[in-house]
Amino acid sequence: MPLAQAATVKLDGVAFDVYYDDALLGLFGAPTISGDVLFFTPTTFKAESLNGLGVSTANATLNLRVELAAGYDFSFISLVESGDYLMRGASSEVDVLGQLRVFDLAAPLATVSDGIVASAPLNLRDGVNHNWDASAGIGLTGGPWRDTRSINVTIENLLGAYTDGADAGRKQAFVEKKFVGLSVGVIPAVPEPKSYALMLAGLGMLGLVARRRAGR
Repeated sequence: MPLAQAATVKLDGVAFDVYYDDALLGLFGAPTISGDVLFFTPTTFKAESLNGLGVSTANATLNLRVELAAGYDFSFISLVESGDYLMRGASSEVDVLGQLRVFDLAAPLATVSDGIVASAPLNLRDGVNHNWDASAGIGLTGGPWRDTRSINVTIENLLGAYTDGADAGRKQAFVEKKFVGLSVGVIPAVPEPKSYALMLAGLGMLGLVARRRAGR
């Protein structure tokens, strides 16, 4: 059977478009765009360790290209993630880690990043499923971002689960990622001084035409 060919996929948004390689989605799965949010609902992004098997991990890194539509500037990139976890046994542990990274495709050395941090410790070892959520955010206003039209966004995710063989009885550590949402904040582009001058001149001409018509 022939191998599937990788292809660049474009998702059309209102203020921006998103591009990605469909062969490099990994554990994230295919995204959907809704308004200013690109979201993923993975079904196999999980790590589990049973009965003292030690460390189990699941990791994936995804790159996206985001291009602005005319008339907009970037203002921020923010990420929210969520899922569930279960721990049984005194030494069982789970972790949710990662990083959000952004750079201007026209100036790739100007890179900014933020760690993906869980909103609360994942420390309930009662053998019951519990929800978790995590977030990261990067501001993209002013300075080097003023003229940015296209950015690369990297989402790096790592899930970890651990059980120790020293614990007596049944041991389990399980963690799963079920949602990843990337918000692209935009603001109306500020016209350059020349654009202001042209706009004012145009308004002046419209006013002159209106006065002439009114005087007929």
